[in-house]
Amino acid sequence: MRLRWSCAALLCLILAGCGWQLRGVGSYQGPSALNVVPADRFSPLTLALLDAMHRSAVKPQADAPISLHLGNEELQRRVVAVTSIGSPAQYELSLSAEFHYQVAGEKTVNLPQILSVERVFDFDPSNTAAKSEEEDTLLEEMRLDLAQRILRQARNVAIPNGKTQP
Repeated sequence: MRLRWSCAALLCLILAGCGWQLRGVGSYQGPSALNVVPADRFSPLTLALLDAMHRSAVKPQADAPISLHLGNEELQRRVVAVTSIGSPAQYELSLSAEFHYQVAGEKTVNLPQILSVERVFDFDPSNTAAKSEEEDTLLEEMRLDLAQRILRQARNVAIPNGKTQP
């Protein structure tokens, strides 16, 4: 037992020493406050964006120098593979959203951008309840990933004095 703990501690030290970290942890380098203007305040994507902002220590403020105008999400489902009897065996989910950033005091609006996230998942027609739950969980992960990607785009927005946000 003691050997397992020693090996686990040694593995943690090796991983920490080489600079390895979880994907997305500590990598946000954008503005510290954003004015979020969603198309739907209570959409799952808006809630995922607010969660991503909270995780990245970005405050939602109405008087922030940069506004994020978030459109509605669009989900597309495509059959990738079928079984021998012709029922779907795999689906590809594609979640996309349109958004643009606008700097306070400027009349010009940045062109809308569209980001999308794709995932493939197996489907079993004999176990639809479990696969439906798996699809819902996968959609939540996709929304959070999409929200983080939208938030990372804020570092490319020029602020009024001509510099980009740190």
